[in-house]
Amino acid sequence: MKIALALAVALALGFILSVLLKTPRHDRDWVVGVSRMPVFETMPDGRRRLHNMRAFEFSAHHAAKDWRETTLDPADLEEIWFFTEPFPAFKGAAHTFISFVFGGDTDQTIAISVEARKERGEVYSGFNGLFNKFELIYLWSTEKDVLTRIAIGLDHDLYAYKLDVTAEQSREILNHFIERTNELKDRPRFYNTITSNCTNELVKSINGAFPG
Repeated sequence: MKIALALAVALALGFILSVLLKTPRHDRDWVVGVSRMPVFETMPDGRRRLHNMRAFEFSAHHAAKDWRETTLDPADLEEIWFFTEPFPAFKGAAHTFISFVFGGDTDQTIAISVEARKERGEVYSGFNGLFNKFELIYLWSTEKDVLTRIAIGLDHDLYAYKLDVTAEQSREILNHFIERTNELKDRPRFYNTITSNCTNELVKSINGAFPG
């Protein structure tokens, strides 16, 4: 009995140590949808150049895969929308993401979705997400990418809510998401089902822009 208990404790400690000592990395064999890490470059005129923006287009049986670069002018930001994608199998749980609507010369809408970055052959699991199984990625994409993936590729419902914020607040929110994206590129982190998921990572950026 004592030997069995000691063995169980040793195995548990070994598992905990393996989780704590694991180091997040960017150089794994990722699934194609999260294979490129977005990064922003600040232009001399204050505009932001986004590299590795995903621009997939999903249908019921096919996904056309493309990656793009785009230039954003924060001064042209007009609206921010918050989306929820309820999970059909889990009542009360949902994926969330945000889209930024730009006017002016830019005239485009791009989305940011915080994701668990899976390697080839991996399947997402909320349980495994508790134990440093997945790295974290701030995935920037065309709005068409994310909407067709959810509505057509997955056949899930979507709900959209326009944020009631001023133009100045909108730009501050955008800048904090850009900063956090670049920080993640330089310092990889793990996804966590509870503490670093799709929703509370968005909240962290909003709270960073407007503490309290």
